[in-house]
Amino acid sequence: MSHRRYRCAELRWGDEVQEELARAIDRGGQRLGRLIAELEELAREIDRLELTLFIPGLSAELGRNVRHELDLATAAFNALHDAALCTYQQLICQRERCGFRDHKVIESCFRIPDLPSVIEPDLYELRE
Repeated sequence: MSHRRYRCAELRWGDEVQEELARAIDRGGQRLGRLIAELEELAREIDRLELTLFIPGLSAELGRNVRHELDLATAAFNALHDAALCTYQQLICQRERCGFRDHKVIESCFRIPDLPSVIEPDLYELRE
């Protein structure tokens, strides 16, 4: 193979690698976007459950059920939050492999929500 052909093949291979890295970045961004949407939905569910605890006359049984659901939603949020942080780091690494050093666009587009702070009514301490 002549030097010229070798160089052309090398350039095509380099283009294919860059295209694959670009697709990987796109997939990572889509995955992170879905995780953030799920986190936002869970945060709304946690807020809704928290407000339910403040309903006047809430029975002890229903209160226990709501607290159980709140615990499950919080655990799911924490697991998804960890997955989103991992995916975010992978996305940054993929971008750096492509030569990007400034990640302000990623930071502004993909804000990973924190767990909402749960405020419980005073009666929450009166568990059976």
